[in-house]
Amino acid sequence: MKLAWDRKKRPETERHLNEWETVLNEIITGDTFGVDRIDYLLRDSYHAGVSYGRFDPFRLIDNLTVVVDPASDLCSLAVEEGAVHAAEALLLARYFMYTQVYFHDVRRAYDKHLQQFLADWLPHGRFPTDWSEYISLTDNEVWAAINSSCCDQASPTFAQARRIVLRQHYRTIYTWNPVEDRNHPELWSELESALKGAFGDLVLSDRYMPSADPASFPVRTENGDVVNSLGMSSVLTHLPDAAFGYIFADQSVCKEATRMVQDKRSEASNRIVEEAEE
Repeated sequence: MKLAWDRKKRPETERHLNEWETVLNEIITGDTFGVDRIDYLLRDSYHAGVSYGRFDPFRLIDNLTVVVDPASDLCSLAVEEGAVHAAEALLLARYFMYTQVYFHDVRRAYDKHLQQFLADWLPHGRFPTDWSEYISLTDNEVWAAINSSCCDQASPTFAQARRIVLRQHYRTIYTWNPVEDRNHPELWSELESALKGAFGDLVLSDRYMPSADPASFPVRTENGDVVNSLGMSSVLTHLPDAAFGYIFADQSVCKEATRMVQDKRSEASNRIVEEAEE
């Protein structure tokens, strides 16, 4: 459990890792070469029936090594120079899986509905911490609870269960894009505030901004030097961040909420013009 802890997402102070435990942790949950990442990309692309997540895991794994990273002077997982293209393929596969599958707006909308259902259905809104209780809550138990709630209008989870079972998910009324964000960096927060103020729980927002750069990692060259991957690969240097943002609305308020989004976007554009004229 200690070695499988995701230190970047939940850096709890009581979980201290020594140098070699840090390397083992990186092998299991590392942002770039973690076995968990390698596994879910290949598995998910296969079961989703898409080709985005495919790459050559065998060449990549065979060329992983441990080096002293000059940037931190600590032991770190690295890749041999001859397998840089395999690492590029991994990160490109990850980028396309995130943008085309994991961050698909309809899938994210159902994620929000499922989260809300679980928050209302689970005791105290959380999964149990006792492992024997936790492993008993399989997909079958959750689906059974969803179907049961969908048939019981008196259930506190009826609304969320009904959305999932009858495919009545919230619709996308705004999609974040980096160009608009650079021009109007305040727009997202203004939209969230205005829409939630006007429609309350009939509007949901979902946004993800990466906290780490998986394209930056050590590479051991053929002459034994250790360099950063971004200096070795123009592909990795220009790989975009996998970031997204959506605002969803219940179908009953979609038209009105969409008009509000259009008005806010127009206001933001007008501010830019006015500032330029000044």
